[in-house]
Amino acid sequence: MSLRLESVMKMLVVETLGAVAGIGVFLVGVLGATTMRSNLWKSPFAMFAVAGLLLSSNSLINIFYTLGMVPGALVPLEMAMMVSFILLIMGISSILLVLARIYGNSTFSTILLPRDAFTRMTQRLEKMYGKAGAKHIMYVLGKDSEYHVALEMKRRLGMDGESLVKWLPDIFSLLGWAEKTKVIEYVPKETILLRTTNNFEALNAPCDGTVSCHFLSGSIAGLTKALHPGRDCEVVETKCQSLGDDYCEFTASLFPLPRWGLVRSK
Repeated sequence: MSLRLESVMKMLVVETLGAVAGIGVFLVGVLGATTMRSNLWKSPFAMFAVAGLLLSSNSLINIFYTLGMVPGALVPLEMAMMVSFILLIMGISSILLVLARIYGNSTFSTILLPRDAFTRMTQRLEKMYGKAGAKHIMYVLGKDSEYHVALEMKRRLGMDGESLVKWLPDIFSLLGWAEKTKVIEYVPKETILLRTTNNFEALNAPCDGTVSCHFLSGSIAGLTKALHPGRDCEVVETKCQSLGDDYCEFTASLFPLPRWGLVRSK
């Protein structure tokens, strides 16, 4: 076997492994989106699919081009170049499509706030407006902010109420909101019973004999409301680690929006 042919064979083996790896990464994206019951191109797994398409397309391009360069090849060089060009266009188009779906026409952004800074902000509100006033403000802020976040998630990921229930533990974990989150009960369009362990609000809260997770309660209400069109949501915290309980427990109650447009407040 000539040195050139040996090099070509080695390249084909390497590129074949690259193509297989790319297909594997693409399948990870597909399976991840399927598990979460979401449209692949609107899910967080879209980038896995893009990476897989890019890797496999690149390897296939190299394979076809290499086959066309081998003397006496079964694939003519012109055909190999044409197929390579088509694969390249397909790869670029897929990437542009996914990026447009995820980032197009949006001003959505996030900020990071240390837990201690959040606690100091809450304490400052208590000094200014009293404990009752601060609790109401934090609840309303949480509900309003997460309502709009959920609308954006719904637009990008195609989420609905059932998706929210399935994703909540992962969402809270990714955001660093709670060490552990579990949905205990879900009655569609009626109620959600949720438990968290070591959430960011309860960990730094003083033991003053009352529940402490007001922003988180409002956030759950906002998320739930946004993903249940035509219904409002209010959340009550029934157990809290700041009271000595083993976990914080939240009951989200859904109810139809009044026809005259008034919004029920906590």
